[in-house]
Amino acid sequence: MSKDPTNLYGLSPAARCLVRGLRRQVLAGQIKMDSPLPSVRTIAAQAGVSAFPVQQALKYIERQGWAKRENSTSRLRIIPAARQRAREELQYEPPLIINFVSPLHKALSYEYQMTGIAQRMAAFFGRCSARHIYVDVSKGPKALCQMFEENEQIPNEVGYVLCSMPQSYHAIFRARNVPCIVSGYVHPDNNLPSICEDMELVGYTVGSVLCRGGRAVMLHFGELIGAEVRLIDGMRRAANELGAPPPRRQDFYLSVPEDFGECESRIAQLLSRGNAPAGILAMRPEIAMLTMKAAARLRIRVPNDLQLIGYGTPHHTMYELSCPAITSVGLSSDDKHARICSELLAQSLGRRPEVAPRLIMESRFIERQTTRPCGREKTN
Repeated sequence: MSKDPTNLYGLSPAARCLVRGLRRQVLAGQIKMDSPLPSVRTIAAQAGVSAFPVQQALKYIERQGWAKRENSTSRLRIIPAARQRAREELQYEPPLIINFVSPLHKALSYEYQMTGIAQRMAAFFGRCSARHIYVDVSKGPKALCQMFEENEQIPNEVGYVLCSMPQSYHAIFRARNVPCIVSGYVHPDNNLPSICEDMELVGYTVGSVLCRGGRAVMLHFGELIGAEVRLIDGMRRAANELGAPPPRRQDFYLSVPEDFGECESRIAQLLSRGNAPAGILAMRPEIAMLTMKAAARLRIRVPNDLQLIGYGTPHHTMYELSCPAITSVGLSSDDKHARICSELLAQSLGRRPEVAPRLIMESRFIERQTTRPCGREKTN
C-alpha cells in the first residue's frame, strides 16, 4: 500500500469527498466487510455526482488496498484489513477545516459563542482547524463563490457552520451541496441540517418575567431572518396566563441601528417616551449593554423601573460581568451544542441525508440582577 498522501490529493474534489466518506463509514463499521459495494451508477445517484469521480474514488481505494475484486467484472468488496489501513491513512491527512460563517455586523456577538463551540468541535474531530469568516451580507452572496473555489484547491476537507446567515445564503450552500450545518433556523425549502431552540418556548419563559411589569419589547439588529418571529407567540401565551395585555407585533419587534452610538440614542428615545416599555429582551449582548448605559444616563433604575433580559449564550461574559449582572436566556449547554454540531457536520461531510435533520436544543434561563426576583434558574 502506498503511503504517499498525494495519491489522494490528485483526485478531483468530488472524488476526494467520496473517498473520505467511504473511509468514515469503514472506520465507523457502517460498511459490512466482504459485501459488494453498490454500482458506480448507484453511488453517483446517492452522492449527486457524475460517474467519473465515483470511478476515481473506487480505483483509489482498490489501489490503496481497502478493497478487492474477485475478477475483472465483479464489484469491489471492502476487505477486513480496510479499517486498519484507513486509520494509517489518517495520519497523512491534513486537518479538517471548519469555517464558522456569520454576518460581519454580528462579529462581536458570535465571536465569543462560536469560539467556545469551535474548541469543543475540534476535540470531537481530533486534528481540526477552526476559522471565523465574517461576510458583508449587504454586498450580496457573490463572495461565497470565491470562497468555495479557493477551498476546492486545497487538500483539506472543509465543512461550514452557518450562524445567523440569511436564507438566501442557505440556498447557495444547498444548491452547491456544500457540507454544512446551520446553527439556527432554516426554511424548509433549504433542507439543510440544523440545530436551534424552540423560540416560542423562549418567548414564554421571557414573557413570564417581563409581562408582569407591563409592556415588553424585543430589540434586535437588522431584519429577523429566523425563528425569532415566534417569540411573540410565547410572550402572548405568558401574558394571557398572567392576565396582562398581550404584546402586539407592530410594537414588540423593534430594530435598532448597528452603529453603537446611534443604537444607544435610539434606545434612549424609546425609554424617554410616555409609553416606554417596562421590560426589554435584547437579542444581542451589545444591545443589552447599550440599554444599561442608556438607562443609567436617564436615571432609570434597573430592575425597579425597567427589567432587562439578554438573549444568546446565557453565560456570556458581558452578561456575567455587567453591573448589575444581566439576566439571560439561551442554549442550555455549549458542550451538547458542540457535540450535536459535530455529529451533524460529520454526517454532512459524508453524504447529506435526503431529509436534513432538524434538532431542537433546550434553553436555559439564568436569573441575575436586571429582573425582579422570581427565584429560579430554569432549563426548558
